[in-house]
Amino acid sequence: MKENIESLILDIKNCPFEITPKIIEDLKKHIETDEFHFTKNLDFVIYGSPKAWKRASPNRMFSDMYDPNKPIKNIISDRFVEAAGKDFVMIQGPVLLYTKSYKEIPKSFSKTKALMGELGLIRPTTKPDVDNYSKLTQDAINNIIYRDDAQIVDMGSHKFFSFTPRVEIHLEY
Repeated sequence: MKENIESLILDIKNCPFEITPKIIEDLKKHIETDEFHFTKNLDFVIYGSPKAWKRASPNRMFSDMYDPNKPIKNIISDRFVEAAGKDFVMIQGPVLLYTKSYKEIPKSFSKTKALMGELGLIRPTTKPDVDNYSKLTQDAINNIIYRDDAQIVDMGSHKFFSFTPRVEIHLEY
């Protein structure tokens, strides 16, 4: 990337200031530091049927809000602690988050259709929405992996069918 910095700068349109050689050199120095590179990866899997994020509802008996996601969020955060180890330090910088949710293949599928689902040739198009799977994961690892989900600068979420229902989570930081 360092070598291509001049060509990248040439592509910048409407820059409100002059890009001097000193600015280019400073930029190259910053790019050489690790703060701009995603050098660490963390992958973990939660086995079981993927759950979607549910909206919290008021608890009529008490003055607080009931969080219907709490049990599954605890499972996700516990699984993360197992995968990362006890000496994991909370991420302070930007995070890339990718999730793959594998729904159970419906019993109504023929054997051929079930195999097509396992191979990814057909994908779930029914509710819950793919973003609700991702939202639950983000909430579950918030304040455990990173201090705030605003640190997520890129993400992807996918849903598939599988004989082994699960959620695969991949982080880069």
